[in-house]
Amino acid sequence: MKTQLIHFVTLFIILGIGVGTFFYSHGNAMAQFVTGVATAVAYVFWGILHHSAKEDLHANVVVEYVLIAAISIIVLFIVIRS
Repeated sequence: MKTQLIHFVTLFIILGIGVGTFFYSHGNAMAQFVTGVATAVAYVFWGILHHSAKEDLHANVVVEYVLIAAISIIVLFIVIRS
């Protein structure tokens, strides 16, 4: 249970830093996009490490994390461009 809490606090910190940096970069679309991509990559690595630690890491889990990150990056790109 304690390990799960540490994992999710880590995820919260990753996402919090990503969101904070995104808003700090207001007005700089390139910096915001790079922040979004970096946050998405960190999310994928967190997911892989989290499921590896739980010993339930499978290819479909990795694909799920990568697809969620990719969709997020695509949406971010579309929103920033408009």
